[in-house]
Amino acid sequence: MTEFACCAGSRWSAVTDLGSAESFDFILGTCDGCGRYWMNVWSPVAPPARYLSVENDVAERLSAIPAGTARKRALATWFDAQ
Repeated sequence: MTEFACCAGSRWSAVTDLGSAESFDFILGTCDGCGRYWMNVWSPVAPPARYLSVENDVAERLSAIPAGTARKRALATWFDAQ
């Protein structure tokens, strides 16, 4: 179980698989305690997975982009800014 700074002891629940960019897979989820968005970012060549906090507006914008090149670019841009 992964614990987050927002709610100690809370679990993470997957919301949607946003696909991959820059050799990383991005799975958007929420904290079961408060509903805050988190991104599970992982790569089979660079374990372990990381959970990064995502602002609500960013999570919603990334989720609204159809799968494809535009989403990959948006994910890469967001991840590079972390």
